[in-house]
Amino acid sequence: MSAGPVTGFKRIRALAAVTASMAIMAMVFGFSFPMFSTRLAEIGVSDAMIGLNASAQAFGVFLVVWFAPRLIASQGPVRIMLAMTAIKLVAVILCMLFPSFWPWLFFRLMIGATGSILWIAGETWINEIAHEKIRGRELAIYSAALGLGTVLGNLVIEVAGFDGWLPFAALAAIVTVAAVPLLFVLRDSPRLDFARHSVGLGGFLTSFKQAPLAILLNAVFAAIFVSMHSSITIYGLDVGMSLERAVQVLIVFNIGGIVMPYAAGWLADRMDRALLSFFLVLLTTMLFVVMGWALSQPGIDLVYMFVLGGLAAAIYAIALVLLGERFRGAALASATATFTLMWNVGAALGPLITGAAMDAMGASGLPVTLAIMSAAILPLAFGAWRRRTAATVE
Repeated sequence: MSAGPVTGFKRIRALAAVTASMAIMAMVFGFSFPMFSTRLAEIGVSDAMIGLNASAQAFGVFLVVWFAPRLIASQGPVRIMLAMTAIKLVAVILCMLFPSFWPWLFFRLMIGATGSILWIAGETWINEIAHEKIRGRELAIYSAALGLGTVLGNLVIEVAGFDGWLPFAALAAIVTVAAVPLLFVLRDSPRLDFARHSVGLGGFLTSFKQAPLAILLNAVFAAIFVSMHSSITIYGLDVGMSLERAVQVLIVFNIGGIVMPYAAGWLADRMDRALLSFFLVLLTTMLFVVMGWALSQPGIDLVYMFVLGGLAAAIYAIALVLLGERFRGAALASATATFTLMWNVGAALGPLITGAAMDAMGASGLPVTLAIMSAAILPLAFGAWRRRTAATVE
């Protein structure tokens, strides 16, 4: 970053501001996905079409990812984050004014596009200024903050509900508040030099080649996270839960995402990070195998969702750590764009595939599909650990 190393109070202030802003944006996610899905289900839209509507928010990344790194480089993360916040606010208001399937498809595409740029800018900055020796713990705190924001977003459901204009007014207020922390660090916004670094498709391919595990872990996490948020209320109703109970288990899922990432970050600073990712994904896969049984057991269902949410958030935190240990500066911005692109690929494909599977198989389509997605990443994680171990020995 052109401003040079960020140290002392300025570094802590920047970490706090970007973490706070992104956590507040996570509230939008935690509330909007179940809200949109439930309202569409209430008007008779099929599970597959609900998945398509949710995927539109993820597909927004494809509109912007090709130029986002250079835009962030020229203007600095903070200015870009503020601009995208304003556009997202407009999209939320338009959703309130035009409450039906096809307008929401377009406006959620807008929300996804602006959110993608926000995420690229914020995570480039936070990963750049994290200290390598404690990178796992600092990024785990960031991940936990996102989990907290998502839980608070879930809790907004209890106040705003799903009906009428109030949910959209709540979303608009949350988006507006997310801009406030950034105003305190507007002068600290760094710029990046892309003169010697490729962007666009070439930059994405280079980033993917250099850090495939981090990027694919992020895609798997996104598929799990978005599928759970867009389908768990429908899954719960299909297996006999009340809507209130389905919302409760979703909240517990996200509470796990607050508590567990720090432990994973602590381990990431003390053991091989690829091996840690292997065990996290293995445990997650095993949990999806027993999802149907666990959620049918009162009491066990809450413990189960707490652990599952914690493991999912830990996967994301470790993926971000793996990315930050490999790249710096302009290369990190381009790699973060690839990281965000693959998050959105996972977020787009997850609801589409699980929605279609639930249409074909019933409620069991959700855990079966997510177990297969998780298991698919295990050979890559194990292979990465073996290569890192061999390189250390040599």
